[in-house]
Amino acid sequence: MEYTRQDKDKTNTNYQQEVQNLLKIIYFTETISTKIHGLKDEIKIYQNIIEGFAKSKYYNCGIYLLIDDEIKLKIVGTSTSSSRLKKVEKAAGLQCKKFKIDLNKQEIYRQVAIGGKTIYTTANETMKGLFPQPLIYLISKTLGYEKEKTILTPLYKRGKIIGVFAMSAPEMAEYFIPCAKNFVRQISTNLELADDYAERKRAEEEIKRGKERAEEYLNTAGVMLAAVNADENITMINKKGCEILEYQEEELIGSNWFDLLVPKRIRGEIREVFCKLMAGDIKPVEYYEDPLLTKSKEERFILFHNTVIRGSKGQITGVLFSGEDITERKRTEEILREQAIHDPLTGIYNRYFFNEIMDKEVKRSKRYGHSLDFLMVDVNRFKEINDRYSHLIGDKILQEVANLIKRNIREADTLVRYGGDEFLILLPQANEELNKVINRIRDELKKWNERNDLVGFPLTLAIGTFRWSPKEGREVKEAIKEADLEMYKDKQKNMI
Repeated sequence: MEYTRQDKDKTNTNYQQEVQNLLKIIYFTETISTKIHGLKDEIKIYQNIIEGFAKSKYYNCGIYLLIDDEIKLKIVGTSTSSSRLKKVEKAAGLQCKKFKIDLNKQEIYRQVAIGGKTIYTTANETMKGLFPQPLIYLISKTLGYEKEKTILTPLYKRGKIIGVFAMSAPEMAEYFIPCAKNFVRQISTNLELADDYAERKRAEEEIKRGKERAEEYLNTAGVMLAAVNADENITMINKKGCEILEYQEEELIGSNWFDLLVPKRIRGEIREVFCKLMAGDIKPVEYYEDPLLTKSKEERFILFHNTVIRGSKGQITGVLFSGEDITERKRTEEILREQAIHDPLTGIYNRYFFNEIMDKEVKRSKRYGHSLDFLMVDVNRFKEINDRYSHLIGDKILQEVANLIKRNIREADTLVRYGGDEFLILLPQANEELNKVINRIRDELKKWNERNDLVGFPLTLAIGTFRWSPKEGREVKEAIKEADLEMYKDKQKNMI
């Protein structure tokens, strides 16, 4: 079948309409999020959400909370008008306020409330198992839900599912799911803030903490939303996206997503994935991290969640990118990681990291059959240095010794501060190099003594060594203990 220009124009029109529909629901949910922000009462939060949807005349919603040992859902509120509900009660003989959804009978709600899934379905499907088919038809027709599509997503509080949020509309599309999830996350945040207010009775501290949480939420809760069409061009991007990328909206609209924003080293790979996604050969990955280039050419790490946008005939017409900037989080994680594995005084690795690297080296040693040498080093008369010259001088001595050893071991060796004035060196496949390393350390220490007068006597080191082989069948910890014993023997010699 030939694809005419008229068909293309129609597809573009449909695509633009879909983007407009998406923008409308984003604006709508953000408006309600603003209204519920800062509310201190859980019931008022639910009421404001219901009232907001009721006034829309287009979108509908329902809030359901788990009860009875989490096997049933009760209706907390619905935006359906009271007049329609009364008609349903009269026609079907129901009491809507007392009605409960039995999760053992309704599979879709069970998947959401128990399984934590977000599901896109029809209004009629959500009633199966609860009512006979004729009654479903009657209820649906009375409420005007025959053609409505619905997104059901779990409602969380402090990481635990407490119920289900349902959002429906005649033109509700599957690509609205990221927007629905984001809206529910904002509801959850406000429910948690309301809990905090309820638990705290001291007014001033309550207001202060609430403000801090609100500010933190406003700074971190926003996500980037961008739509990219089949030609790889950006057709929509929100304010948060512009802020992250440092562009004005007009600079981004119409630009090629990959050529402008994706780093060159991964551009081909990411573009290939996009093409497969557009062709329907693969499904969108739930969550993944990739860098994007800002206007100033800085790379920002983004946690993405993508979904395809489909035309009226079901064909894939574009991709909606939902992304959270996690650059600072990754940098913080890296800083914390560095702090966790380094000794703050000497700057060398600490004992925690040694255990980590030793496990890797032992596995490598067993795989290839080579030995590991352990070299234990202790500063002689260190207590005397602290007592006579102060702990400040003692710290300086430890720093000098750490740097001296570091300069004289091999690149493959690992130096750690093992205890107060003890240093441990792990030397893979040292063999005859072991004695050379020891001699280099002792030779440089002699030179150091000639040019330094931090203490009134020559600084000396007690050194003990032990070689561990995977063929011996003994634990590595025994080798470290042996090296420690040898070091103490050497220390006794220096005391004579």
